[in-house]
Amino acid sequence: MIHDASRKGSALVTALLFLGLFSVFAIVCVSVGSTTLSQAENYNESQQARLSAESGVLYLSYLFKQAQLPADVTPQQCLDSAADYLAKQLNGNGAMGGAFVKYDGEEILVPRISIGLFGGAFFGVITLADDDTIHVSVTGTDGQTTRTIALNFEMQADGSIFEYGIVSGGRLLMSGQTTILGANDPSETNIFADGRLIQEVFSLSGQVSIAGDLYASLPDGYATMGNYVTVAGLAWDDPNINDHISFGVDAPPIPRVDTSVFTALATNVVTDVSGSGQTYTNIVIPPNTNPTFSSDTTVNGVLYIQSPNHVTFSGKATVNGIIVTDDPGSNETTNNTITFAGQSALNGADQLPDLPEFAVLRSLPGSSLLAPGFNVNFTGHFDLSAGTIAAEELIFSGQADAMVMGSLISYSSTEFEMEGQATITIDRSSNPPVPPGFSVPTILKPIITSYEEY
Repeated sequence: MIHDASRKGSALVTALLFLGLFSVFAIVCVSVGSTTLSQAENYNESQQARLSAESGVLYLSYLFKQAQLPADVTPQQCLDSAADYLAKQLNGNGAMGGAFVKYDGEEILVPRISIGLFGGAFFGVITLADDDTIHVSVTGTDGQTTRTIALNFEMQADGSIFEYGIVSGGRLLMSGQTTILGANDPSETNIFADGRLIQEVFSLSGQVSIAGDLYASLPDGYATMGNYVTVAGLAWDDPNINDHISFGVDAPPIPRVDTSVFTALATNVVTDVSGSGQTYTNIVIPPNTNPTFSSDTTVNGVLYIQSPNHVTFSGKATVNGIIVTDDPGSNETTNNTITFAGQSALNGADQLPDLPEFAVLRSLPGSSLLAPGFNVNFTGHFDLSAGTIAAEELIFSGQADAMVMGSLISYSSTEFEMEGQATITIDRSSNPPVPPGFSVPTILKPIITSYEEY
């Protein structure tokens, strides 16, 4: 048999050609696969770095939400306080690997904090953005990849307690024919009770009507309601009423009163208020005077009551302006009382004439009676058209058609009592976020529109 050598050579060439093609294809596949894998790894690191940054922003936002920074601070003092607060919260945290928060007066440096779930981490830089804003920049890391998220926080006075129409440091007792109305919206009459001594936080009987909702800090508290009681327009047996009574609510701070801005305006000492038709301006009642204002007596401006004292208003006595007191402490109400009876009246500073002696007070609207440490009782027939009222013990036991442009606050850890036949309308539409005479903490509130990623 004769063999064709040229055919054998041709087959070898063809085989080598295909082998080369397959080798090239294999190299291409490996190259493409490696590139795809690298891209996937880079994408994964990028996403995890971004997730780390988001986690850092959320964590710092949570810490800032819990912070109660000092009241009435400058921007620099706010940054200083934020640095101290973060150091107390974070230093010694195992996730920081022994590192510490650093602060040089201009920048707060939050060191690398590990996120154990996927090996990522974040660190942060906090600075002043402007006079009322703090800038937070958080960088998330994973491997060699970083992503940064920035968010601004506004410095605000924490006036959240004044979003309630009625505030009780204890529980709430209401009976008789008491009605609480909102001038513009039912939410103006929302009630917050911080009572923790008795589970029955709300005791409502008689023909009580509350336009708003009830809130309490005690998680296992409860409300008792009589057959003729309504809350948010609903009867006690309406199944929807549970949507308007909440327990376990975070307790906003109930600020104590600082009356110094007003006491400085009271310059005339008065010890004798006898006689009829008397008019007094910006007065001080010294301790143990125990006066009764009656017989068409009028007090204009600031009435400053020093402790101890028992002060009574009756017989068409009228106060136009504000009543303020010393703060003898929460256990001194037996020796410190203010009673409104017999057609007495309390009006806000807006009722004062535009005269030099009232200029400062007229520039501080929003508060009408600030009596920490005092028992204040509105009894008989009283006329009330005033701003925020705060007292150690606050009792409404008379008959009135009252307008309150602000909030009613009782500090007592026992109870805030309302009975009789009073109709109280609460109008918070023109009240300042924090009425004058109150010192509230500074909070940092995130500005959502400032969110940036880069």
